[in-house]
Amino acid sequence: MFDQQDAIPSTQDVLSKQLQQRGFIIKPYYLRKSSFQLGYQLTINGFQLVYRLEGNTVIFIIYRRMSARNNLKNPFLVFDAFLYLLSSIPEVHEVKGSADALQACFTNPLSTEKLKVIYKQWFNGQTSHWEHGQEWLALQLSDYRPYFPLKKLQSIIHQHLQTNH
Repeated sequence: MFDQQDAIPSTQDVLSKQLQQRGFIIKPYYLRKSSFQLGYQLTINGFQLVYRLEGNTVIFIIYRRMSARNNLKNPFLVFDAFLYLLSSIPEVHEVKGSADALQACFTNPLSTEKLKVIYKQWFNGQTSHWEHGQEWLALQLSDYRPYFPLKKLQSIIHQHLQTNH
């Protein structure tokens, strides 16, 4: 039987390689229990991020809370920390995703409309296109400005790397 946890992709995208070189654990992410790889995943501070790199664009597939709060009051802090990390990788220019894909598991879930407002106002996201009735948002990393203080973002990344090594 195919074991997704032990699967090692024959080729990895440049983003996954860069993240691994920086100390992150990157694993392939598959469609349910199939051998169809949707992208790659990593976990930061209890949040699962699943992405795919298409050219120089990161497509967010999933962003969700996987564990307890870990003293994290705002679930968008990890998202902002990941954007900060992506902005330091020269091969990545843009980030895209639908608000539904970027819906972290909240105790009290936010509406899709509220999520779109947050991604647009906090992270300078813009409407990219509509697909299957969903609005897709895009962010040019050259336009990225951290919403949270830089020290907090760096702390999230540093804390994650220390607990995994």
